Amino acid sequence: MSVHATTPRPPLPQPIAWLYAIAVLVLILSVGAAVWVGLLVGFDASLTFTASMAGVAIGAFVPALLGHGIVVAVHDTVWSRRG
Repeated sequence: MSVHATTPRPPLPQPIAWLYAIAVLVLILSVGAAVWVGLLVGFDASLTFTASMAGVAIGAFVPALLGHGIVVAVHDTVWSRRG
């Protein structure tokens, strides 16, 4: 049985690491904000919980999709450059 030694990858360049961290944070905050807004608007309008959650799902879809796209684009760019 042989063990292959691997050379450690160099750390991410600082600007790329910050961009990746910011993209993940935007994704989390945008979905969280959509949930809070959906719940507040839904309960304020005396909608049922199901209707409120449907509004949350619709409201969270676009920012989540955008945030996910940013995260994937940054991740693919970083790993394609690192080999």
